[in-house]
Amino acid sequence: MQACSLSSVPLWLHLAAMRGKKSAWIIGMAAQGASFSIMLPYVSPHWSALMAANPNVRLGLALLTGGLVGASAACGQVISRSLMADVVDDEAGWSGDRRDGAFFAWFNFLSKSAGGVGAMLMGWLLDASGFVPNVEQSRRVKLTMVSLFSLLPMVGFAVAVAVFKSFSLVEQQPRTLPYAPPRFRHGRDGQTVALM
Repeated sequence: MQACSLSSVPLWLHLAAMRGKKSAWIIGMAAQGASFSIMLPYVSPHWSALMAANPNVRLGLALLTGGLVGASAACGQVISRSLMADVVDDEAGWSGDRRDGAFFAWFNFLSKSAGGVGAMLMGWLLDASGFVPNVEQSRRVKLTMVSLFSLLPMVGFAVAVAVFKSFSLVEQQPRTLPYAPPRFRHGRDGQTVALM
Protein backbone atom coordinates (compact mmCIF):
# COMPACT_ATOMS: atom_id res chain seq x y z
CA MET A 1 0.00 0.00 0.00
CA GLN A 2 2.82 2.41 0.88
CA ALA A 3 4.63 1.68 -2.38
CA CYS A 4 1.47 2.47 -4.36
CA SER A 5 0.95 5.61 -2.31
CA LEU A 6 4.48 6.85 -2.82
CA SER A 7 4.60 6.01 -6.52
CA SER A 8 1.31 7.82 -7.21
CA VAL A 9 2.43 11.19 -5.77
CA PRO A 10 3.80 12.47 -9.13
CA LEU A 11 0.47 11.58 -10.77
CA TRP A 12 -1.46 13.65 -8.21
CA LEU A 13 0.95 16.57 -8.50
CA HIS A 14 0.60 16.52 -12.28
CA LEU A 15 -3.19 16.35 -12.01
CA ALA A 16 -3.20 19.27 -9.54
CA ALA A 17 -1.06 21.31 -11.92
CA MET A 18 -3.35 20.51 -14.86
CA ARG A 19 -6.80 20.75 -13.25
CA GLY A 20 -6.21 22.62 -9.99
CA LYS A 21 -5.76 21.42 -6.42
CA LYS A 22 -9.47 21.41 -5.61
CA SER A 23 -10.36 19.25 -8.61
CA ALA A 24 -7.45 16.92 -7.95
CA TRP A 25 -8.50 16.38 -4.34
CA ILE A 26 -12.12 15.79 -5.33
CA ILE A 27 -10.96 13.18 -7.85
CA GLY A 28 -8.69 11.64 -5.21
CA MET A 29 -11.48 11.42 -2.62
CA ALA A 30 -13.88 9.93 -5.17
CA ALA A 31 -11.24 7.38 -6.24
CA GLN A 32 -10.51 6.46 -2.64
CA GLY A 33 -14.20 6.00 -1.85
CA ALA A 34 -14.68 3.90 -4.99
CA SER A 35 -11.65 1.74 -4.19
CA PHE A 36 -13.35 0.55 -1.00
CA SER A 37 -16.19 -0.88 -3.12
CA ILE A 38 -13.93 -3.78 -4.10
CA MET A 39 -14.70 -5.29 -0.68
CA LEU A 40 -18.47 -5.36 -1.25
CA PRO A 41 -18.47 -8.87 -2.82
CA TYR A 42 -17.36 -10.26 0.54
CA VAL A 43 -21.02 -10.07 1.60
CA SER A 44 -22.07 -12.61 -1.02
CA PRO A 45 -22.00 -16.23 0.17
CA HIS A 46 -20.77 -17.23 -3.30
CA TRP A 47 -17.75 -14.93 -3.02
CA SER A 48 -17.11 -16.03 0.56
CA ALA A 49 -17.02 -19.66 -0.57
CA LEU A 50 -14.77 -18.79 -3.54
CA MET A 51 -12.31 -16.93 -1.32
CA ALA A 52 -12.31 -19.69 1.30
CA ALA A 53 -11.52 -22.25 -1.40
CA ASN A 54 -8.95 -20.14 -3.23
CA PRO A 55 -6.49 -18.12 -1.12
CA ASN A 56 -5.06 -16.55 -4.29
CA VAL A 57 -8.37 -14.76 -4.95
CA ARG A 58 -8.41 -13.47 -1.37
CA LEU A 59 -4.80 -12.30 -1.66
CA GLY A 60 -5.45 -10.69 -5.06
CA LEU A 61 -8.44 -8.73 -3.78
CA ALA A 62 -6.53 -7.63 -0.70
CA LEU A 63 -3.58 -6.42 -2.81
CA LEU A 64 -5.84 -4.70 -5.33
CA THR A 65 -7.82 -2.94 -2.61
CA GLY A 66 -4.71 -1.94 -0.68
CA GLY A 67 -2.99 -0.67 -3.81
CA LEU A 68 -5.93 1.43 -4.97
CA VAL A 69 -6.64 2.81 -1.49
CA GLY A 70 -2.95 3.66 -1.06
CA ALA A 71 -2.62 5.31 -4.46
CA SER A 72 -5.73 7.44 -3.98
CA ALA A 73 -4.89 8.28 -0.34
CA ALA A 74 -1.63 9.88 -1.51
CA CYS A 75 -3.67 12.64 -3.11
CA GLY A 76 -5.11 13.69 0.24
CA GLN A 77 -1.73 13.52 1.93
CA VAL A 78 -0.08 15.79 -0.62
CA ILE A 79 -2.86 18.07 -1.85
CA SER A 80 -4.49 18.70 1.54
CA ARG A 81 -1.27 20.12 2.98
CA SER A 82 -0.79 22.28 -0.09
CA LEU A 83 -4.35 23.60 0.15
CA MET A 84 -3.82 24.27 3.84
CA ALA A 85 -0.85 26.46 2.96
CA ASP A 86 -3.07 28.34 0.47
CA VAL A 87 -5.70 28.86 3.18
CA VAL A 88 -3.05 30.13 5.62
CA ASP A 89 -1.69 32.55 3.01
CA ASP A 90 -5.18 33.73 2.09
CA GLU A 91 -6.09 34.33 5.72
CA ALA A 92 -2.79 36.15 6.30
CA GLY A 93 -3.60 38.36 3.33
CA TRP A 94 -6.89 39.32 4.95
CA SER A 95 -5.79 39.69 8.54
CA GLY A 96 -2.12 40.54 8.22
CA ASP A 97 -1.29 37.91 10.86
CA ARG A 98 0.42 34.60 10.30
CA ARG A 99 -1.40 31.75 12.02
CA ASP A 100 0.34 28.80 10.38
CA GLY A 101 0.81 26.94 13.65
CA ALA A 102 -2.81 27.33 14.68
CA PHE A 103 -4.13 26.11 11.33
CA PHE A 104 -1.84 23.10 11.13
CA ALA A 105 -2.35 22.24 14.81
CA TRP A 106 -6.14 22.21 14.39
CA PHE A 107 -5.86 20.28 11.13
CA ASN A 108 -3.70 17.59 12.73
CA PHE A 109 -5.79 17.51 15.92
CA LEU A 110 -8.99 16.96 13.94
CA SER A 111 -7.35 14.34 11.71
CA LYS A 112 -6.03 12.37 14.68
CA SER A 113 -9.32 12.77 16.58
CA ALA A 114 -11.31 11.45 13.62
CA GLY A 115 -9.05 8.41 13.42
CA GLY A 116 -9.37 7.74 17.14
CA VAL A 117 -13.14 8.16 17.21
CA GLY A 118 -13.45 5.96 14.12
CA ALA A 119 -11.41 3.17 15.71
CA MET A 120 -13.45 3.42 18.91
CA LEU A 121 -16.75 3.25 17.01
CA MET A 122 -15.52 0.26 15.01
CA GLY A 123 -14.69 -1.57 18.20
CA TRP A 124 -18.09 -0.84 19.70
CA LEU A 125 -19.94 -1.85 16.54
CA LEU A 126 -17.98 -5.08 16.16
CA ASP A 127 -18.66 -5.92 19.81
CA ALA A 128 -22.37 -5.15 19.36
CA SER A 129 -22.52 -7.41 16.29
CA GLY A 130 -21.22 -10.35 18.30
CA PHE A 131 -17.62 -10.44 17.10
CA VAL A 132 -15.50 -13.06 18.89
CA PRO A 133 -11.80 -13.25 18.00
CA ASN A 134 -10.22 -16.41 16.58
CA VAL A 135 -13.47 -18.18 15.66
CA GLU A 136 -15.60 -18.46 12.51
CA GLN A 137 -17.73 -15.32 12.42
CA SER A 138 -21.48 -15.23 11.93
CA ARG A 139 -23.07 -13.69 8.84
CA ARG A 140 -24.11 -10.68 10.95
CA VAL A 141 -20.50 -10.04 12.04
CA LYS A 142 -19.23 -10.44 8.46
CA LEU A 143 -21.85 -7.99 7.21
CA THR A 144 -20.87 -5.54 9.95
CA MET A 145 -17.20 -5.86 9.03
CA VAL A 146 -17.82 -5.34 5.33
CA SER A 147 -20.04 -2.36 6.10
CA LEU A 148 -17.39 -0.81 8.33
CA PHE A 149 -14.58 -1.33 5.85
CA SER A 150 -16.40 -0.60 2.60
CA LEU A 151 -19.83 1.05 2.87
CA LEU A 152 -18.89 3.46 5.67
CA PRO A 153 -15.78 4.81 3.88
CA MET A 154 -17.71 5.03 0.61
CA VAL A 155 -20.43 7.12 2.25
CA GLY A 156 -17.85 9.19 4.14
CA PHE A 157 -15.94 10.06 0.98
CA ALA A 158 -19.18 10.86 -0.88
CA VAL A 159 -20.11 13.32 1.90
CA ALA A 160 -16.58 14.75 1.87
CA VAL A 161 -16.73 15.34 -1.90
CA ALA A 162 -20.13 17.04 -1.58
CA VAL A 163 -18.89 19.30 1.23
CA PHE A 164 -15.56 20.06 -0.42
CA LYS A 165 -17.24 21.19 -3.64
CA SER A 166 -18.41 24.27 -1.71
CA PHE A 167 -14.81 25.12 -0.79
CA SER A 168 -14.33 28.60 -2.23
CA LEU A 169 -10.62 29.44 -1.97
CA VAL A 170 -9.57 30.58 -5.42
CA GLU A 171 -6.20 29.24 -6.46
CA GLN A 172 -3.94 31.94 -7.68
CA GLN A 173 -0.32 32.65 -8.34
CA PRO A 174 1.80 33.41 -5.29
CA ARG A 175 1.33 37.00 -4.30
CA THR A 176 3.17 39.46 -2.17
CA LEU A 177 1.73 39.36 1.31
CA PRO A 178 1.04 42.65 3.12
CA TYR A 179 3.81 42.00 5.63
CA ALA A 180 7.44 41.10 5.54
CA PRO A 181 8.33 37.72 7.01
CA PRO A 182 10.74 37.99 9.92
CA ARG A 183 14.43 37.47 9.29
CA PHE A 184 16.53 35.45 11.69
CA ARG A 185 20.15 35.24 12.72
CA HIS A 186 21.99 33.05 15.16
CA GLY A 187 23.42 34.78 18.23
CA ARG A 188 26.73 33.93 19.84
CA ASP A 189 25.06 31.66 22.38
CA GLY A 190 23.36 29.60 19.65
CA GLN A 191 19.95 31.18 20.20
CA THR A 192 17.92 32.23 17.16
CA VAL A 193 17.07 35.92 17.25
CA ALA A 194 14.35 37.54 15.13
CA LEU A 195 15.42 40.67 13.30
CA MET A 196 12.58 43.10 12.76
